[in-house]
Amino acid sequence: MRSRTTLVVVALGVALVLPSLWAGFFADDYLQIGQLEGWSANPVSPVDLYAFVPRDRARVAALIDLGAPYFLAPNLELRFLRPLSSALMALDHALWGRRPLPYHVHTLLWYAALLAVVGALFRRAAPRSLALLAFLIFCLDDGHALSVTFIAARNAVVACALVWLGLGAHLRWRIHGWRPGAWLAPPLGALGLAAGEMGLGALAYLVAWEICERRPGWRRALAPTALLVAGYLVVYRLVGAGARGSGAYLDPFGDPLGFLAELPARLLLLFGNLILRTPIDSAFFNDWLRAPLVAVGGAAAVVVALWLPRALRRLPPDEAARVRWLGLGAAGALLAGTPGTLGDRLLFAAGLGGSVVVAALLRDAWQLLRARRARLLAAIALVSLGLPNLVIAAVALPGKTVFFAKMFDGYRRLAREAEIAGPVPARAVVVALDDLFPLQLLAVRALEQGRTPEELRPIARGEGATLGGPDRLGELGSGILSMASAAHRLRRTAADTLELSTPEGTLLDGAWPSVFRARSLPLPRGAVVRTSYMTATVLDDRAGRPTRVSFQFTRPLDDPSLIFLAFRDGGLRRLAMPPVGGEIAFPRLKPFEVAMH
Repeated sequence: MRSRTTLVVVALGVALVLPSLWAGFFADDYLQIGQLEGWSANPVSPVDLYAFVPRDRARVAALIDLGAPYFLAPNLELRFLRPLSSALMALDHALWGRRPLPYHVHTLLWYAALLAVVGALFRRAAPRSLALLAFLIFCLDDGHALSVTFIAARNAVVACALVWLGLGAHLRWRIHGWRPGAWLAPPLGALGLAAGEMGLGALAYLVAWEICERRPGWRRALAPTALLVAGYLVVYRLVGAGARGSGAYLDPFGDPLGFLAELPARLLLLFGNLILRTPIDSAFFNDWLRAPLVAVGGAAAVVVALWLPRALRRLPPDEAARVRWLGLGAAGALLAGTPGTLGDRLLFAAGLGGSVVVAALLRDAWQLLRARRARLLAAIALVSLGLPNLVIAAVALPGKTVFFAKMFDGYRRLAREAEIAGPVPARAVVVALDDLFPLQLLAVRALEQGRTPEELRPIARGEGATLGGPDRLGELGSGILSMASAAHRLRRTAADTLELSTPEGTLLDGAWPSVFRARSLPLPRGAVVRTSYMTATVLDDRAGRPTRVSFQFTRPLDDPSLIFLAFRDGGLRRLAMPPVGGEIAFPRLKPFEVAMH
């Protein structure tokens, strides 16, 4: 693969995600801007912007008072050690303030650098007959869309770019005797780990190369990486980083049995996406898709296990060896990605070796077809691998990038048009919404209205404020009563009390409640959660998961300082409470109905 060809493919990869430039801010971006400007309810250091739910129980209680779900697990911790990615966000904010375009240009530059690094790696270390095809498959991976479009998620791009730059230096040292590579690789690996956990998966390739090649001094060559990873994991635990008490994230150290129980299904789901681009993001939102996708992943694993060794025997020995180490690296990267929230972005690092494995299988199928051997099976393989990895991917990557940009804009519009405006300081309470958006509603609305940090800081400190105009921005905070993916029924039982129930399912069903509470942590009948503005009491449950909850507020439901919102007619509309004994039904929302209203 020539340098000019590499540049053409890099340019193609960047061109396919250019719509990300107009995506604007989204979700965690707003929270991190609030932290940098000093008006966040969760103040953190500029190098610790991914500390979403800290160990501090008092601060967690304050977060619930200001809008976090009442059903947060008592031991919930969501803190990710990403000081470099935090610092890059702080740098963007210092340079560009609240203008999102330069942030996205910055992300796109990192992505272009990543593709250039991967192209250089493939020229040096991938099988020559497969390098171009593998590089094209990697550049077309639609799993890159969210990491490029969502500013706060670019940590995977930064981590892999730095670690693989170090991998290139390491290989140059070990293969060509370039001594600077011996001391360049460890600090680049450390910087990659400082960018994000994806750096662990990216480092798997260096380990895989040394294990497979076993050149003289390979154990000594591996020692810096082993020490680096061990030190990183120790620091990670000492600073309290990681996820605990969550059902969406796994905790391999704090809950090893739970991690091992979930591991086989996750590996199969991820492997199916790595080879066949199965829509595993949908499995996160739809439990009924999980079993079929696990089955597809299992079938793909069996086919690859039987086919790949035979395909490698038909390659020249040196090329087969290169597929082996890249495939082993992909396996390590896939394993390292399993603790995260399920989605194709977990395969960012695994995609490097995965693209080579897919390219090897595609080449072998083509050779078999040309040789008129097992023609039917070869044709099926070509379609099964080529269609999702080349044809559909070429449309899916820009399509998903455009989709995310429109989705982000939809959330901003939803925040701008939410019927929150009122004459007095109030709390904006979303009754039921299967989405994380209520947690960011007020932050998004504040930035969309151009509210200054000076206006917002007293609100975050609980000191109150006087805002200009009729919109008081929910000065007393926000709230969410249910994030369940289900139909709901609201019944008013007293002047200050309402009940919320799910005729089918439970109030913890769906993807988003699982982020804040693991299934293994029950919230049974009789459980009581008290906040500064209401008391939630579980009245009925199913297997420890609430189906009916009473919410008693500290003031009447009709008080102007309480604004209840529900998603109706494509927006968050003011909800007039029924009289005592009255009821309101809320149908189950369709997938992406909120974002794409």
